[in-house]
Amino acid sequence: MKKGARADLLCDSISVLIKPASGGCDMRCGYCFYRDGEHHARGVMPESVARALIENVFTHARRGVSFAFQGGEPMLAGQGFYERFVSMAEAANTKRLPVFYAIQTNGVSIDAAAARFFARQRFLVGLSLDGTSELHDRHRRMVTGEGSFERVMRAATLLRTAGAEFNILTVVTKDLCRQAEKVYAYYKRQGFSFQQFILCLEALDGPRHGMAPSNAEYARFLIDLFSAWYADWKKGVYISIRYFD
Repeated sequence: MKKGARADLLCDSISVLIKPASGGCDMRCGYCFYRDGEHHARGVMPESVARALIENVFTHARRGVSFAFQGGEPMLAGQGFYERFVSMAEAANTKRLPVFYAIQTNGVSIDAAAARFFARQRFLVGLSLDGTSELHDRHRRMVTGEGSFERVMRAATLLRTAGAEFNILTVVTKDLCRQAEKVYAYYKRQGFSFQQFILCLEALDGPRHGMAPSNAEYARFLIDLFSAWYADWKKGVYISIRYFD
């Protein structure tokens, strides 16, 4: 190794996206590109891999570290996985760098203990919710076929009670495009002050699901959503929508 080469490998901050349960999921959302789950589910990340990842990150980071967990459904790894992960990170963080944790989840496996853990360890939780019960349950169903809306709302209540920080992540389908103002008003009534919206897309290959909006439909959604948000902003009511922040 050349003199000074090690310094070139150091980074001020390192952000890592981890899929601890690969593409495995306990839901079968109609628009999900992981619907053929057997081709994407490779089990839970072994502790030895997590430890090696953590040690490598802290070896090279100089100012901060961010671990974000997604899936599939990352809660399939189990709460114990995250407890061990945080413990290993604390042991490896000999430079005492600031560490940020985030997890994106469908929420159906969150119980009171998990909510308390996320609050205690200051995880930012992204909770997937597609609007009202009718809109959500149209596409976001359990493996057994029933809707998941009530479970997600229970997770929101548990997270709020525990004091965990969370935001709402909504997939914008053709159906939801037509109800931007209704969904915004519903979220506001529920006290969901931090909202994100992501565009539903067709798979790059394989059959089309037909749920992705057209350009014109998506434009109409953004205009309607902004109009409702801006009207509140002018009245001094602030809702955080990532698009507009």
